[in-house]
Amino acid sequence: MKRTSFSLNGLWQYHVNARYMGTVQVPSSAVCVGKSLYSRTFDAPKEPRVHLCFEGITYRGTVTLNGVQLGVMVPYSFYSFDISALLRPTGNALQVEIEDMNLPFGPSEGWENYGGIIREVYLLCTDQIMIDDVVWRTTLTEGYQSAECQVTVVLSGGDAPVSALLKNRRGYQVASASAEARDGRAVITFTVDQPVLWDVDAPCLYTLEVCAGDDSLTQKVGFKDFRIVGQRFHLNGRPLFLKGICRHDMWGDQGHTLTYEQMERDMRMIKSCGFNFVRLVHYPHHRHIVELADEIGLLVSEEPGLWWSDMDNPETVSGALEAMRRCVIRDRNRISIAFWLSFNECRLTPEYLRVSSDLCRSLDPTRPVSGANCRPIEDVQETFKPYGFDFYTMHPYGRYMDRVYARKSGETTLEDVMESLRDMPLVFTEWGGHFMRNNPELTRRFLRRMFRAWRRKDGGAVLAGCCYWVWADMYEFGRVTPDCENGILYEGLVDIHRNPLPVLDTYIEMLREFDAPPAAPYAIHKPAICVERPEEISPLDIWAAQDKERQAKIWQALFAQADDYKEYGYAHKVRRRMTHGPVMKDALGSLGNLPVNIPAGPPLAAKEEIIIPVNERAGAIYFAGNVTMGKGFPVYGRQGDLLAEYVLEYDDGSSRIIPLRNGLELTSVFTHHGPSRVNPIAPYVEQALRFTYHPNFDRYLVNLYTVPADNSKVLRQIRVRSLEDNYTLLIYGVSIRR
Repeated sequence: MKRTSFSLNGLWQYHVNARYMGTVQVPSSAVCVGKSLYSRTFDAPKEPRVHLCFEGITYRGTVTLNGVQLGVMVPYSFYSFDISALLRPTGNALQVEIEDMNLPFGPSEGWENYGGIIREVYLLCTDQIMIDDVVWRTTLTEGYQSAECQVTVVLSGGDAPVSALLKNRRGYQVASASAEARDGRAVITFTVDQPVLWDVDAPCLYTLEVCAGDDSLTQKVGFKDFRIVGQRFHLNGRPLFLKGICRHDMWGDQGHTLTYEQMERDMRMIKSCGFNFVRLVHYPHHRHIVELADEIGLLVSEEPGLWWSDMDNPETVSGALEAMRRCVIRDRNRISIAFWLSFNECRLTPEYLRVSSDLCRSLDPTRPVSGANCRPIEDVQETFKPYGFDFYTMHPYGRYMDRVYARKSGETTLEDVMESLRDMPLVFTEWGGHFMRNNPELTRRFLRRMFRAWRRKDGGAVLAGCCYWVWADMYEFGRVTPDCENGILYEGLVDIHRNPLPVLDTYIEMLREFDAPPAAPYAIHKPAICVERPEEISPLDIWAAQDKERQAKIWQALFAQADDYKEYGYAHKVRRRMTHGPVMKDALGSLGNLPVNIPAGPPLAAKEEIIIPVNERAGAIYFAGNVTMGKGFPVYGRQGDLLAEYVLEYDDGSSRIIPLRNGLELTSVFTHHGPSRVNPIAPYVEQALRFTYHPNFDRYLVNLYTVPADNSKVLRQIRVRSLEDNYTLLIYGVSIRR
């Protein structure tokens, strides 16, 4: 049979501290009351096996069905209870007793606590033989030419043939295999050729369908290579700076119970701001949040639900380890998970560090493990690496970059933090807070310092990522200003309802600055151009009559095709591409003493015929350009080949054709080819302008071609034609002598 589910959401009977309060919506979040009791009845589905599933409660939940206790739940965690043997045909009595205060694990001082059944409750119905778990693991070969896939399937209720089918994003089958289960377990392996990798910029997902007997399970999976290389994280072979944000799973006064529309709006808004990583603080978030991260391309981390917790308390430790265990099992197949964080800002013990690290690795050996730390640098050096953590973290809060809290002695500098923790990657898993509120300039300074640290060479004070605290304001009572006012923690980029705050614009601006290419060492050289009687010369506006949108498309195509290093075939050569292309950085009003009107930006590209209106008498025409892009002299073609032409059209209907020949009136716009500089010299043009964006491969030339004209009649227009597809004529400016 196909597995089905029946929702138990809706109105439940509600008691608070033994007092009947009427009905309450499930799921929902309530202000903490101490103890509450949720109850309802339901009729049993007529299916072989039925599981009662909870997506999450806060903070301790004791579940009873028909008078039989099923178990005790830790917060934020998924639970499934097999209730097949306990069901009656009708009137099944379900009770959930919730404790939300005075517990060693769960309630926190770091955010407003909410009790209740905060996430969905449902019945899951399957055949007698049921798929309990699927573990998806992949190993990518060098160069990502193929992926070795392993699907481990755990069954309950007996053994059965197990099959796995993988489909790509278009729904086409790319691999399938099967195996026989033994003792409730089957391992299926297959190879996928040319896997499309999941990336933050291109989140490609595959669909994995697993069948066992009559039961089936479908999940979205993917391929990615996320690893530590030196002091950095690499994603799919390239260094990646974690542009992170800390997100709580709360909204307004709804507590931890968000609608699916709110979850999607939240994650897509974060993505649109330019972040590539979300630290899901400080407890397991709704599973749909991680599904959205898979879908839209956001790396995430998860943690068990700790904040300044005492890890000497065995009940705290056992609760945190159980929440962490269930979180890893729930989400280890999710491609967006970057790493696990086993704590947040705690009074740590070596034993907890070791046990929590071992737990994450035993359940998911494929991902790094660390914890979100605000302990002094000295403690971090003594504990993180020796107890199995893969990278350092720090929370350098402060009003000044030279006064952040990170030493036992108190304040130190950002540079000291990064210099002291450099034998593994270092991530600032929190920074910002109320210090940045209404202070855009301080935000810019911190971010620029951190961005510079990312760009340093390995071995130095490198930073691998940073997470701003916090995405959204939230309710939190018990703190004083400047942290909190009117019971709200005002430290977010958006308010409690996700309305943008002023600091958000600053942060978006800085993320764009980070993504922008480094400023190029632009240089311009104008050889001496000297014309007689320059006062008689006036420039034309060659762009006035052009289809600018069409020109933009032509230019984009030219730019994409003009990388002449592709034909070399060497990987390090292929990457040497133009950073800007032959576009003017600034407008020019003269070349020597010749008046010109050369605007900033790309030149006119005569890929198609263009017309330049004149409607004046002209004794001479000065063309700034006479260069070709794509191919051109002296590298390509024979000298004298006819490549383009100017047609001078007069108001009396007469015309004159000016031929433009390779190496005579035309040269290449490039002054380099492969590893060498070239000097495109042609006898009938002058070199009028040279400019460089990058000394290795962004070097360009503009020629000046002077054409005599008949000033006894009005020159109506100039028609410009490229005659060879591989040679596109570029025109920067045209001036005429009256």
